[in-house]
Amino acid sequence: MMGWFGFKVRITFVEGATGDTLGSTKLRADDLPAAFESTARMQWGGEEWQVVRAVPNTRALFRKTRKLTLHLGRISSVPPQEILYSLPTICDAIPGLSNEAVDGSEFTLQEDDWRQVELVSAGLSEDVEAELGKIRQVRAGLVEGAGWPEIRVRSKPRAPLACTLNLHDLVRRLGHVGDIQDLAYAGTANRIEHGFALALPGVTVYGVAPLGSVQSLALAANHPGPQGVSLAPIQALAQELDLEWIDWCRCCRSGPGSEGFKLALAALGH
Repeated sequence: MMGWFGFKVRITFVEGATGDTLGSTKLRADDLPAAFESTARMQWGGEEWQVVRAVPNTRALFRKTRKLTLHLGRISSVPPQEILYSLPTICDAIPGLSNEAVDGSEFTLQEDDWRQVELVSAGLSEDVEAELGKIRQVRAGLVEGAGWPEIRVRSKPRAPLACTLNLHDLVRRLGHVGDIQDLAYAGTANRIEHGFALALPGVTVYGVAPLGSVQSLALAANHPGPQGVSLAPIQALAQELDLEWIDWCRCCRSGPGSEGFKLALAALGH
């Protein structure tokens, strides 16, 4: 029987600009880097590529799942000044995958959508403003109708919630009725580790909660119910825990008691 260190990891190569699958191969886990950095380069199909994102991004995680997806950007064939990104920013760290296979009941999202709109403790304002300032610089370089020549990979705030919040308490505060959904990245075979999603009218609140402790609170649009978007419970939660609304791609932030917070939440559901 093959030992723990001898098994191979299936690697899928994806072109970052288009999402097209370039191919796949298998390598021993120990022949791969312990962690993939954004500066990592490799040869594939006779061309030089840069690793834009690895999912999972550490050997400990892809050794567990035995699967690795590398999102690549061409280096040699396209001058750097001609590469355009569809988003001005993405989150640096995204959760890894669990051993649980998806069954279709999960709330799914693209990897690049992770924490693009979220609630962040107001006490982390310095980190938030530093990142927003760098994203504003990227946004200023927009090529109309095409994209951005640069992308800001956000590294802060690493832990967006400076408060203590239990998942079941969150369910109660939001008045959520029904099952807590699991989370999955689109196109992956396994669920996101410790992921959860609460579907409210017009808005899905999602994040990760290892051992029931909520570590992130992000928001995504869904279909409004007969009463419209569920505004009051989210705004009440934000006010009680002093959480700001942050839309990273649009460089928008609103305090919990502001009219802007309410307007931003209402707009998300449309």
